[in-house]
Amino acid sequence: MAHDVTPPENTIAVAFVVDASLSLAAQWHLVIGQYVAPMLKRLSESNPGFRFRMAFVSYGTADTRPTPLLCTRFFADFQPVTKLIKEEPAKLGVGLSSSGTHGMSALEGFVAAVEMFDTLQSSYIPPDPNRPPLYHIFHIASSPPDDVEFPQHNRLSELDRITWDTLPSELLKRNINLSIINLDSTLPKFSELQSSAASGQKVMPWFPVRPQHTLSLSGFPMPQAAPPKATPQKRPHEVISVDDKSPDTKRVRLSQPNEKPAPTPTVASIRPPPPSQPVANNPIQPPPQNIPPQIPVPGPQQLLDRFRLEDAKMRELNKAMIEARNRGENLRAEAIHQEMTKRLPQHTKLRQVVFTMLKSPQMAAMRQQLMQGQQLANQGNLSNATANLATPSLKVPQGSSPAQGSTAAFPPNDGANPPANNFVPPQGMHMRSLSNPGEIGQGFNAARMQMSPSAAAQMQKVIEQQNRTGQPPPQHLGAGPSKSSPNMMANMPPGSITSTPPMNVMTAGDHPPNNAAQPPPPQTQQPGKTPVWQGTLRWSGVDATGKREMQVHVIAFAQNPAECQANTWPASFMLTPTAQAAVSTQDLQVWVKKTQPALCTFAAQPRIADPKSNELHYRSLITLLLNKKVYAITGWPRPGGGQDNNILLFPINAQGLVGAFFLNGIPELPKSTNLNPNPNPNPNPAPPMANMMASLAKLPPEQRTALMAQFAMAQRARQAQVQQQAAALNNAASSSGPSGFTPQQAPQTIQQQFQQHQQQLQQQQQQQQQQQQQQQQQQSQQQSFGSGQSYSGMMPQANNMMNFNAQQTQMSASLPRAVQNNVQGGFSHEILQSFMQRSAEGGGGA
Repeated sequence: MAHDVTPPENTIAVAFVVDASLSLAAQWHLVIGQYVAPMLKRLSESNPGFRFRMAFVSYGTADTRPTPLLCTRFFADFQPVTKLIKEEPAKLGVGLSSSGTHGMSALEGFVAAVEMFDTLQSSYIPPDPNRPPLYHIFHIASSPPDDVEFPQHNRLSELDRITWDTLPSELLKRNINLSIINLDSTLPKFSELQSSAASGQKVMPWFPVRPQHTLSLSGFPMPQAAPPKATPQKRPHEVISVDDKSPDTKRVRLSQPNEKPAPTPTVASIRPPPPSQPVANNPIQPPPQNIPPQIPVPGPQQLLDRFRLEDAKMRELNKAMIEARNRGENLRAEAIHQEMTKRLPQHTKLRQVVFTMLKSPQMAAMRQQLMQGQQLANQGNLSNATANLATPSLKVPQGSSPAQGSTAAFPPNDGANPPANNFVPPQGMHMRSLSNPGEIGQGFNAARMQMSPSAAAQMQKVIEQQNRTGQPPPQHLGAGPSKSSPNMMANMPPGSITSTPPMNVMTAGDHPPNNAAQPPPPQTQQPGKTPVWQGTLRWSGVDATGKREMQVHVIAFAQNPAECQANTWPASFMLTPTAQAAVSTQDLQVWVKKTQPALCTFAAQPRIADPKSNELHYRSLITLLLNKKVYAITGWPRPGGGQDNNILLFPINAQGLVGAFFLNGIPELPKSTNLNPNPNPNPNPAPPMANMMASLAKLPPEQRTALMAQFAMAQRARQAQVQQQAAALNNAASSSGPSGFTPQQAPQTIQQQFQQHQQQLQQQQQQQQQQQQQQQQQQSQQQSFGSGQSYSGMMPQANNMMNFNAQQTQMSASLPRAVQNNVQGGFSHEILQSFMQRSAEGGGGA
């Protein structure tokens, strides 16, 4: 099936600010059906090609705890939000508060909406700069505001000083259109606010309004008056005659067959032949449509040259940033870093377009040329470089706008094929991955923006031919859904989390994971992720040289960048371990589905001076989390001043690192649902020495006394040898002997030795049980999360570097275990066995 060639759409962002009073809830469906629906319909009809995104803020009284903001839902797609608005408004806070005696916290609601627009603006890049996004606030109120002077519950500190007097200017400088729906005509405060904040002409409602309601609208285009009907113009080749106005050209009236037609004048022979179907009048020729001038589309060579120039620019910026940091010029380095971040999304588009274009057979020579250029550029750390594509997008004529007579309560939704605001290529894309038709299908949406229709059609044929070969599409990790979208792991069946390919750019020598060729389960195509942040993850550990700090440079990717609020993140996160052990994959899925966090994936940053070492550090962090069976938690100071642990990091099958983000702190850690994961089938295993000691006890007293004396002598000799070996191993052995005797002790009695031996046997049983339980637990968790072994080529110290300042591996665990295994209980296994054989040969008696 051919793809619908349409450019990416711009956004109409609408934020509902609603008081949560019961009086408003009683009229909610009337307001939505008679007021809000015509307003949204007018926006949809007057802005074809724009995509709706909805946010919702409901506020109560100032004494509401913990906050008067009962609901703050960030901008999401049109369909899920409107479904809640129409069917379940109580989930949005509508009707959950009384109006109180001192008014409601309307200022808090307005500031929360402004904060959402700032967050959206910081992460949104319009696909067409000539058509900026449209911002609207629909305020619906039935109760007056309170007299609070400043907001108290905002996150961004720059909004702390907003008042009712400064709020109009804040809305104007952000180009936010404010429309007021007052269900009580005695609310002048809101109408005055709208008059001060209206940037354009005040729009009168074009739909019926009830007498007790007051509406003040702005930002809606006025309907244009219909142009006057033009007088039909004669064609130049037609002959002007008085007979042209005669009624003989009208439709023949069949109801009067006896009526004689008018005589035909002599000039009728030079008229053009009549049409095959009768018409009432000469049809008015429609004026020629104003065809917009064709924007010159860059050719393949121009795109390739631009890609090289932009990539070279990014390498220069990266080099300058590293040099500035080495010289200690942190401000300059940060400025360069911000410039690179701005260029990241647009250059990703350009890279996707070029790589998709080069897949066609006609571009084989150019593809070889680019691969040679990449091999040279890899010496300067060529990766998924980013740049700002300056070429305007090729606009394809939009479809027809919604019908004027549509009876739908809201504008039609294109949820069946929702276009993304900004196309971002799948992470891990490289030249070899272009052989996958699934990824080409994803990249085609971006490539068509820069190609002529003929080139796009030609590329589509190539894609369809490859799809007919039956080659399965690649399998990727979920696209990091937001709270308003299906969750990455919650919708997967248990155990279906697959390994994630590394999210940095792979070079020609890299190999994809083994499961990359396996066909994935049927699922809808997921959009690519957007890079939202780059910085460092730090943790502390202990190795042979002592305590030291490790760090890895990473890039964070998210499907909905604004929801993570990455613009408030610091440049570095310090990781700490969780005291609670990691749970199985199934339990982790249940936890993610329950808590609904915003998910981001972290990939190693390739654009640094030493990308190979950074990749090893990234792998070591994942391996350490798996080996220690813990999660990493961290957080950042929020604009309000508080700081909680609001990020939980966990690995996925030793291949990727995922972060679960909670803006208000982690509600709870993942918990295991299996109360007894490692039952012991044999709680009392018989130790191997028990049978020999029982046989020794059956000997006659004289022979037993002689054997025990020989045991003591042999044990003292062995003890001396063991102590010499321990002293040679960095003087790590203890001062007392590992057996039941010390060098200064006299041989103990047989009864004392038996008592001590029984106690040590019990301790040994307990230790063996604990070891078996730990081994079973390790096997079960390794089966859930994948192999916990270190990667080939990993630094030897990296796998043991991470202790997060928590339980540290004792030094004795690294010593040779010959002492502990051979002399436990005061009598070695070999000595007892040899003496038992000798005693058996001697007849078993004295």
